[in-house]
Amino acid sequence: ECCYQYWRESDTISFGEYFVKCLLSKDCNGYIERKLHIRSDKNDSSSWDVVQFQVTNWPTDGVIREPRTVLQVIDDVIHRQQKIGGGPVVVHCSDTVSRSGVYCSVSIALEQCKAEGVVDVFQVTKSVRRSKPGAVTTLDQYSSIYEVILMYLKLHSTYANFT
Repeated sequence: ECCYQYWRESDTISFGEYFVKCLLSKDCNGYIERKLHIRSDKNDSSSWDVVQFQVTNWPTDGVIREPRTVLQVIDDVIHRQQKIGGGPVVVHCSDTVSRSGVYCSVSIALEQCKAEGVVDVFQVTKSVRRSKPGAVTTLDQYSSIYEVILMYLKLHSTYANFT
C-alpha cells in the first residue's frame, strides 16, 4: 500500500476526535471523485464536506501518461471551487512530492497561460520547487508538464477559448 487510506468506502473511520465518512464515490475516466464528511465528536457544529479527486492512472514516478485525465481533474477542481465560492485545495501523493509537484506545476502554468496569455514552465516549476523541495526532479516529469500544456492548447486552439 503506497498511502494510508483515510476513508472507508462504506462506513465511518475515526481518528481521535474526528470521524470520516465517504458519502459518495464516483468512478470517472482515470480518476475517482469522492465526497467525504468529516466531523468532530467534541463539537457538534464542527463538520466539513470535502471533495477528493484521486487520479488512478498516474504512476508513482510522477510522469503524466494520460494528460487528458490531469486536465479533466484540474478543470473539475476549478469548477468545484467556483461553485462553492472558494476554499482551500490540498494536493498530496504517496511520496509527498512526485505527482503532487507535477500537478501543482501544471495547474499553476495553466492559470498563468489563461491569465497572461503566456506560460513560463521553468519559472513555475522553480517556484513550486521552492515551496515543495524535491518536486519535479526528473526530465520526464518536467517534459510531461509541457505535454499537458500542449494538449490544453491544442484542445483550445485560440487563446480566447480558455475556460
